[in-house]
Parts: sequence; structure tokens; C-alpha cells
Amino acid sequence: GDTGSWWRVVDCLATVFKQEGPFDGIIGYSQGSAVAAALAAMSIAGEFEAGIRFAIVVAGYHLKEQGLHSLLGRLRAQGPLLRVPTLHFIGRADRIAPRWMNLKLAACFDEPVVIEHDG
Repeated sequence: GDTGSWWRVVDCLATVFKQEGPFDGIIGYSQGSAVAAALAAMSIAGEFEAGIRFAIVVAGYHLKEQGLHSLLGRLRAQGPLLRVPTLHFIGRADRIAPRWMNLKLAACFDEPVVIEHDG
């Protein structure tokens, strides 16, 4: 993906969090869930100053942005898992964000709560 686009999204959301917040957590669906999980990880690393205390991830998967993969690698080097509470909703029949992609993302977090449904 376009790295510049990713950082424009981050800058835009940082502005929203600053002007409209504070917010305790973040929720995202599909591509937005990937963003929510990424911002939670960035918040832990001090690279997104929003004080995100939890994330709700619906139909989630990793973003393909290289800078984000580098960040996740750095965070994992500091410890095995991202220590922010997460709730993951997974549709077993989802063909866009298959179950395995959701579980791979959930596995990045310490003690994720995973709820699966048949949809």
C-alpha cells in the first residue's frame, strides 16, 4: 500500500482524537478493524498519543502497510504480545476476512476475547 496514505489516516485520526476526545477505546469493522488494532498497537508504542485503553475488532485482519509491520515487529521484540485488552468478533463464513486472518490478528494481543458466529 501507499505509505503516505497510511500516515495521512493516522494524522487525521490523531486530530479527531485530540479535538473530539478523550476516548477510552476504539472500534473498527473490516478495514477499519485493522486500523483500530494498528492504532491500539501504536498507542502502546507511544506512536499514537490517544491513550487507547481497549480495542473492539470486528472482521479483523492485518494491514499490509510496511511501516505497521515494522512497528509490530519492534513491539514483539519488547515482549511477546501487545498488552491492550481486545474483543474480536469473527464470522466463520466471512470470505473477505476469513477466520484464520482474524485469529492471526487476535494472537498479537495479550489475552484477546474472541467471539465467533456462523455468519
